[in-house]
Amino acid sequence: MEIVRCFVCVALGDEARRFLEIYVSGLRKCAPSIRWVSVAALHVTLKFCGEIPVETVERLSENYAGALRNVRPFRLSLEGLGCFPDLHRPTVLWIGIREGLENLVSLYDRVERASVSSGIAPEKRSFSPHLTLARIKNPKDMTSALSERIRESAAPGFSTAVSEAIFMKSRLTPDGPIYSPIRRYAFQNGKTP
Repeated sequence: MEIVRCFVCVALGDEARRFLEIYVSGLRKCAPSIRWVSVAALHVTLKFCGEIPVETVERLSENYAGALRNVRPFRLSLEGLGCFPDLHRPTVLWIGIREGLENLVSLYDRVERASVSSGIAPEKRSFSPHLTLARIKNPKDMTSALSERIRESAAPGFSTAVSEAIFMKSRLTPDGPIYSPIRRYAFQNGKTP
């Protein structure tokens, strides 16, 4: 039986990626030893489905199409930096979302309902929309310079249009995951703000 590792996300457009490439390069200089996510791979995860049979992937693809019908484009803006679980025991460095939170929560609810109706286990954690910038395996790699940037936690001052969700396949490699779209769901019924 063929198994596919997959998730549903909101990806960023080219303009947002260009902005984040510059923004993240400044952060990388503060802590070069941590594992930085490729800017091309940055996204807001709506649902991680895990490793599932290809038949379930096909069913999910159709159910997501129904769940994401009539979604309007919206704007998303970035907020300050933070760490999961916290700054004292960091494992993930993230950038938060300010504008567009209600839209993302609505998308999450639609995707979660479609996932559960397709046999995917419901999410146990509350939805916390963010972009994962880096993974921190060794807390010693977290420098005081990066910790200071996180404490400042200023919004980078960038806003972008969101016009689609993507059902994404994820293949793990030693150099990091490789993502490829299974299906794209374009948002309709109005112009992108």
